[in-house]
Amino acid sequence: DATDPIPGWPPGSFINYSSATELRQGSSSTQRGWYEGGGFIVDFPLNLTAEEVKLRMAHLKKEKWTGTETRAMFFDFALYNSAQRFFLGVRLNFEFLPTGKVQTSVSIRVMRLGFLTVGDYMSVVFDVMVYAIVLFYILEDLKKIWDGEHKYWYDAWHYLNWIMYTIFLLAFLFKIQFWLMSTV
Repeated sequence: DATDPIPGWPPGSFINYSSATELRQGSSSTQRGWYEGGGFIVDFPLNLTAEEVKLRMAHLKKEKWTGTETRAMFFDFALYNSAQRFFLGVRLNFEFLPTGKVQTSVSIRVMRLGFLTVGDYMSVVFDVMVYAIVLFYILEDLKKIWDGEHKYWYDAWHYLNWIMYTIFLLAFLFKIQFWLMSTV
């Protein structure tokens, strides 16, 4: 049965199948398939040395931890950048195809911790001020166009203004998109 215990670590112990609900894990889709989120989990604590990791991996390999019924393996880990206060969630996917080929893919997600210092809040305040000023100038130029200043487009500087407005608005949209993605 696909959920029967398999040899694990330490030697002589077994790994039990865990459902997606038990693992609090959602489903995963990859290039080749969809996986419901359950499986056999091996945890590598953070305090392991490289030699201990190699020893555990060698034991799992010796015990034939994967077999012909293995469809995929997922390696999940997180990294932290203390200077930028970002977490990086990484999932390495290895899918075993019927042909014997292994299809690999990577999923990376950046997560920001949020506003922690006065500098973080001041950065947002200054951003809002800059975008408010740009919005003021956009509205002023729109008023000039609306009022029928026919010579408005004869001045090349107005074209440059609209190019800059467009760049500011695109930058603003990308900031909002990044903020939404990193706070989910």
